[in-house]
Amino acid sequence: MAVVPRADVVTIAPPGPFFTTTTRGARIIYLEGYRFSRHRESGVKTRWYCTTHHSRGCPAVIFTIDHDKIIKCNNTHNHA
Repeated sequence: MAVVPRADVVTIAPPGPFFTTTTRGARIIYLEGYRFSRHRESGVKTRWYCTTHHSRGCPAVIFTIDHDKIIKCNNTHNHA
């Protein structure tokens, strides 16, 4: 049985970064329709990478301090 997307359902992403938690409790960031996962932490600084295509070389990355303050962002992706 094929899954058919519904034309009457519209998903609207909030403007700017959106911090949330996965069902397993991991923190993630949504930014402009892309999902970022925590990569590593060093003191109060955290590096987040593009979840969907990091393993394929996507250069998009976000740096935060104190868990939710973005200090640097490269939101240039090499995929759609």
